[in-house]
Amino acid sequence: MNILDIYVDTVRTKDLPLSERRLVVDGVSYPLNLAAVGDRQMLRASLLRAMSKVGQVPGATGSGNARKRTKLVVAVNESSAAGLADALASG
Repeated sequence: MNILDIYVDTVRTKDLPLSERRLVVDGVSYPLNLAAVGDRQMLRASLLRAMSKVGQVPGATGSGNARKRTKLVVAVNESSAAGLADALASG
């Protein structure tokens, strides 16, 4: 399964350009092949850190919210709902 894009999708950020809502992590580019990711826990932690910065007002002093609503755009080679569920479950 490939992740084509991940971006924050909240009321506060909906008017920002997609480029400002995208979760950007050093060493990660889209599309992201999940099968090639060695340490998924580290990827998750990096994505959460990136998420906390999206939509923050300039000069904010806090670390930000790392649990914002996000959208994942995925590509799978499955044509059925069951196949898609299996692909998502297995990564």
